[in-house]
Amino acid sequence: MPMLRNAVRKRREYVISALTRIGAFKQEELQLLTLTELEAEYKKLVNKMKGVTKNGQ
Repeated sequence: MPMLRNAVRKRREYVISALTRIGAFKQEELQLLTLTELEAEYKKLVNKMKGVTKNGQ
C-alpha cells in the first residue's frame, strides 16, 4: 500500500508543479484539490494549449 500512496503523491506533485509553472493557479489553491480534480484541470489546460497551437499555425 505504501507504493500506491507514494505514486499518488508523486503524481500530485508533478501535476501541481506543471499547473503552477503555467501560471494558471497558485500552489495553495491546488493543494486543496484531489488528484482526480488536478488531472481534470491539467487536461483542460493541455487541450486548450494544443488548440491554440493548432489554430496559430
